Amino acid sequence: MNTYLVDEAVLGDFVETLSPGVSADVKKKMTEKLDHQILKAILAELTPEQGGKLNKLLKENPDDPDVFEGFFKEQGIDLEKIVANAMIEFKNDFEKGGEK
Repeated sequence: MNTYLVDEAVLGDFVETLSPGVSADVKKKMTEKLDHQILKAILAELTPEQGGKLNKLLKENPDDPDVFEGFFKEQGIDLEKIVANAMIEFKNDFEKGGEK
């Protein structure tokens, strides 16, 4: 089961561009860290009320992958922009030596 917010292959390819030829283990760890950073950035955009509403929706519809994106569209939150900014931040941290 894919537990990544963004397709794991996309994240893996992004990591590979930052550090070509890293071991599979390092790539997996970096991919997981990037996914976690994206999740934190997305959740930081929510008010406590929105967080509660999203949590309720996810509990009521655990097998519906469209619930998450639909919620953010309904709330007027641009997921693509948040994801892009989180990936840029990850890249900048990596280039500064903060991720290995």
